[in-house]
Amino acid sequence: MFDYVQFQAFGPEELVDFYAASGPVCALQEPEPEPDLADFFPELMDADWPDQRCSQSVGSQSSSSSSSSDDLFASPPSPPPPPRTYKPCFVCQDKSSGYHYGVSACEGCKGFFRRSVQKNMVYTCHRDRNCIINKITRNRCQYCRLQRCFAVGMSKESVRNDRNRRKGKQEAVKMTIMETYELTAELGLIVEKICRAHRETFPSLCQLGKYTTNSSSDHRIQLDLGLWDKFSELATKCIIKVVEFAKRVPGFTGLTIADQITLLKAACLDILILRICTRYTPDQDTMTFSDGLTLTRTQIHNAGFGPLTDQVFTFAGQLLPLEMDETESGLLSAICLVSGDRQDLRSRRRWRCYRSPCWRP
Repeated sequence: MFDYVQFQAFGPEELVDFYAASGPVCALQEPEPEPDLADFFPELMDADWPDQRCSQSVGSQSSSSSSSSDDLFASPPSPPPPPRTYKPCFVCQDKSSGYHYGVSACEGCKGFFRRSVQKNMVYTCHRDRNCIINKITRNRCQYCRLQRCFAVGMSKESVRNDRNRRKGKQEAVKMTIMETYELTAELGLIVEKICRAHRETFPSLCQLGKYTTNSSSDHRIQLDLGLWDKFSELATKCIIKVVEFAKRVPGFTGLTIADQITLLKAACLDILILRICTRYTPDQDTMTFSDGLTLTRTQIHNAGFGPLTDQVFTFAGQLLPLEMDETESGLLSAICLVSGDRQDLRSRRRWRCYRSPCWRP
């Protein structure tokens, strides 16, 4: 296409203009000097600036280029510290949650030791007082488990000190509440009615005759298949109890039937989960249902609950530090029932009038 292309000799720091339209040769051109900012805005040069005077041209940016290159090749930030790890539980070798009462311990052994010391429990070993204590066998002999706690260095005095700190903190919180809020007679009557409604529609754990299922391998398949039917039966009974509780909450039946149904449909599952979580036994990692049926996490998972099982057990563990009593559980259930984020309420004005006594400061 081209016979030849002629180039002129060029020296360093000269630019080659390959796009020039004039001339048959690709000419080399000197770059035009860039305009100085002072040529256009001399008044800016006379102003006093806090850091420096603007006396440099736009093209004088070698220092900024070097600083930007320094930023580009700067050392990466140091990685975050690794999560803190603890030695296995000194008592049963389960995963430790930290140092409790002087030794590394799991939540189960921590709670067992605390309750045993606080209640001055006296246990009996039905064997030779030399039972093996590990993650699987720790619940079989309470005597040997407690002796193991003492042997690895758990301290009674630490439990007493912890109890005194808790008691002092609870008294301080109680005094703060009494100072900032005084329960009126009207609200006191509402609280009493809600507590009675909760207590009479949901028996406490100590009132139930707990029983377990045979979880041996021979019966496991039959158990898993039958548990779902059992859960369905229990769920129906529990829903009936939740409806009965709602009807006994002061003012609820004064709402329209449509709004009662809306509130119950939205809150029923919340109340059911809240109730079952108050029957969580952390030492055995079990939950007890309304007829006394006590199941492990694995049994509930295999019955068809799947991933929901771990979420419910996690929530139950988060409720434990609150140590809620019947009154608090009942009031929390009532709060779930009258929550303000229900979208399909038809008579919101009547609902606000019903809700206001419970929320009035």
